[in-house]
Amino acid sequence: MDWCEQALDVAGIKSDKLSVCVSPYNQKLRITNPLAKSLGLESSIPIVPGASDGCLAHLGSNAMEKGRLSLTIGTSGAVRMASKTYAPDPKQRTFNYRLDEHTFISGGATNNGTVLLNWFCKNFYSGSSSVVDFAKVASTADPGAGGTRISSVCFW
Repeated sequence: MDWCEQALDVAGIKSDKLSVCVSPYNQKLRITNPLAKSLGLESSIPIVPGASDGCLAHLGSNAMEKGRLSLTIGTSGAVRMASKTYAPDPKQRTFNYRLDEHTFISGGATNNGTVLLNWFCKNFYSGSSSVVDFAKVASTADPGAGGTRISSVCFW
């Protein structure tokens, strides 16, 4: 729950130049008086810690239980899974992020997100070549993959 000294050394950065790592559940942080004044805000406004976009995308997908996966597709794509155990891949085929003190998000990514779906729609799908139209049809498909059903489809 702190900065990785080895990574900081490689990057040539000292930890005192970075913010202090805090829990994403921290509710004690407040904007400083000088900053609040310069922004025209009240100093009682809380600062809400964040997380990486991938961790939050997975959290927002409501797939936090064991055995549940999320799939996000935009410019890139990723499949993710939550775990209480840090499980790095020695061959570095998957990534691992820390969401909070007890949860890791692991997964794999592709650099081709919606571009791949566009290609599929134009070359193989017999309906509209629109990815949006394809997603609407895909979300109504009968359950497959062991009973898993797409509950929502979202493209950015």
